[in-house]
Amino acid sequence: MLRVSDKYDWFRFAPVDLDALKDLKDQYHQALQNVAAVGRMFLGEDENDRNAVLHWVPGLWRLAGQWVTAKETFRSSISFEDFSIYLVNKKVKTLATINLAGKKQNQVLVWLEEHIINLNLSSSHLVMNLPYDLPPHPTQKGESFSAPDLQLCKCLGGHFHNAFFLFSEMKELYERTSGIDISPERFDARMQIILKETDEEATNTYIVVGFSPGDEFFSEPYYFVRSWPPYVPESKLQPLRTRGFWYEDEWIGAVYMVRNLWDSNDQRSTIMYFFSEAIDQLMKILLD
Repeated sequence: MLRVSDKYDWFRFAPVDLDALKDLKDQYHQALQNVAAVGRMFLGEDENDRNAVLHWVPGLWRLAGQWVTAKETFRSSISFEDFSIYLVNKKVKTLATINLAGKKQNQVLVWLEEHIINLNLSSSHLVMNLPYDLPPHPTQKGESFSAPDLQLCKCLGGHFHNAFFLFSEMKELYERTSGIDISPERFDARMQIILKETDEEATNTYIVVGFSPGDEFFSEPYYFVRSWPPYVPESKLQPLRTRGFWYEDEWIGAVYMVRNLWDSNDQRSTIMYFFSEAIDQLMKILLD
């Protein structure tokens, strides 16, 4: 169980079994689809899947979906303390909860359907037909979720916890920013720094700051900074003075591997310096 102070302070990164962390990340990625489905189904599908976006709840160490109005306004969330899914109301009163260890995806969906009915919503709207493909995982073939190492759950949650506070701090530094979102498709946290606005959001110029617990580009956790949509010529990028580097393969952006923070005395300041250095470079290029 996390102490109250841990829920709001910086979570210090320490060496961890990265293979075990990846396995846990993959399991959470599958499980949180149940949380995202609530907003997607009851608020309606939209072009950018915004109703399925998740947000970090620092005091509870949960990833939460969107609020849905029914007999009682509620939302779904997944915990990094006990690997459970919660349905809560606006007063954060628990309406229902299920621990995922030993459960199959269809069992969790049946549980959700039962409680959706209690909220006077039709369970016929609940389906797990995702608008994207997830990486293959045993739970997709009917295997149960395994009981996780709760200390490792805390570590994985700590990554999103720290990202939330870093991005919240950055919102104070830049004039125009977006919300801090966690994508159920990519399972990454990101925020936009808007540089140029047009009449259509799709043609805005902005910088994306983000955190990924691992993906097809890097298997382990990393922070990143990239521009969208203008292409940034590699020739204009200068080497970073931190342990960060410019990734120049399928996309161009700055990357900082979390493992490089393990021996840092001031992890928060170190990663903030990486962000500011990379952002400054991209801003100068994009606004030139």
